[in-house]
Amino acid sequence: MLALAACAVLAGAKSLAAIAEWAADAPTTALTALGAPSREPTGPTAPAEATVRRILQRIDGDALDDAIGAWLAVRDPQSAQDAGAAEIAQHVRWHWGIENKIHHVRDTAWTEDTSHVTPAPPPGPWPVSATSPSEPSDSPGTPASPPLSAITHATPPDP
Repeated sequence: MLALAACAVLAGAKSLAAIAEWAADAPTTALTALGAPSREPTGPTAPAEATVRRILQRIDGDALDDAIGAWLAVRDPQSAQDAGAAEIAQHVRWHWGIENKIHHVRDTAWTEDTSHVTPAPPPGPWPVSATSPSEPSDSPGTPASPPLSAITHATPPDP
């Protein structure tokens, strides 16, 4: 079921219903290769949306992450200390190939880059008088700050 769901998402499915629809439209050879249950003599059967939902909700994400990490470690056990520069460069290129493909899927399947949310414009300049008034205060008993021209800034000494 995980392989089937992964293929559906890579093909553009954005919901559990879309995963089930993709599976229903998949050719029988793909369903067989992805482990769909076979009902003789009709062949493999695509799972219904409720089945997809129940199975995917039961998956422990941390356990799945550990299992994939262990599979990758067995597949490529070499450490970075043992690898030469050319091998490390090859791994980096391979990794970025995967990253680019994932980014493409996120752009096309989830339309991530088409967001029209724009940040609010920055606030205007803060009035100087709000933090350090240069005129005497109208409130009795409130001392006035020195004028801005009277404030000097020390310059750091030359190194």
